Amino acid sequence: EAHGTGTQAGDSAEISSIAEVFCSESGREDDLYVGSIKSNIGHLEASSGVAGLMKAILILKHGMIPPNIDFDKPKPALHLEERKIKIATEMVPFPSTGPRRVSINSFGYGGTNAHVILEAPDSDDNPNASKGNKPTNGSEANGIHNQVNGHTQDTAANNTFSRAVENGTNGNSADNLDKSRHESKKANGINGFHEANGDHFVNGTKLDDSCNPKLFVLSARSESSLQAMVLNLRTWISARDGASYFHNLGYTLSMRRSKMQFRFSAAAATHDELVSILSQKPRITKATTAFRSVFLFSGHGAQW
Repeated sequence: EAHGTGTQAGDSAEISSIAEVFCSESGREDDLYVGSIKSNIGHLEASSGVAGLMKAILILKHGMIPPNIDFDKPKPALHLEERKIKIATEMVPFPSTGPRRVSINSFGYGGTNAHVILEAPDSDDNPNASKGNKPTNGSEANGIHNQVNGHTQDTAANNTFSRAVENGTNGNSADNLDKSRHESKKANGINGFHEANGDHFVNGTKLDDSCNPKLFVLSARSESSLQAMVLNLRTWISARDGASYFHNLGYTLSMRRSKMQFRFSAAAATHDELVSILSQKPRITKATTAFRSVFLFSGHGAQW
């Protein structure tokens, strides 16, 4: 994972150093894949190194090397082919032989350079590493394997009982233990038992509706038209069941309607609360029509 300055001098220096450290041995047979997350998300400046670190972790986790977006052809001066360096232009499976490692470059203004090497926990040359795809947040000392997909893990058949963890992020519940010593039930987690719309905790406990208000926005070309729209909306929703429209209405009004000069907004968590707000005299504001354009170029690195 290269820093990827995108400059003639920077790319040449970085590729040369990578080649000298990782590709100078004559016995190297496999190509070294080099890429930079900046081609995907741009330069995050102070947090660009963290972005590269996150990309490297995902590569190790999924065993796939993502492509460099919009990469056309390498600069001839970099001599990638002679150095056995390759740029991925499509998803490439990580080599299955040998340890799985990713090195990360991150360069700072003024010559502050950092390099980190990550290795997957199940690499072949690590005799103490765990094998297989086990969850990293599990506790194996008591025979329990926790996951974050809302399922309980089946324990061995010779266990005296299956025990679930109390209300954790794995969606398990410990209340089932009294009913059966050989039964582990699935509780509502975050794997699809409940919709991922913020209405439930990950342990299945339903949130109070007041914790999840929605924003309802109206706009019109004139104040009188907007007052009529507020009245029409109140009449329309008063004749309907709140659960049937509530979640979609706020999105439609905010994202699927033109923005006019006169504005009205209401934040409500329930059907009754929205009806109550619309029954009051609407507070209408007028958006400004005078805009001033501002463009700020932050330069390269710390140079403003």
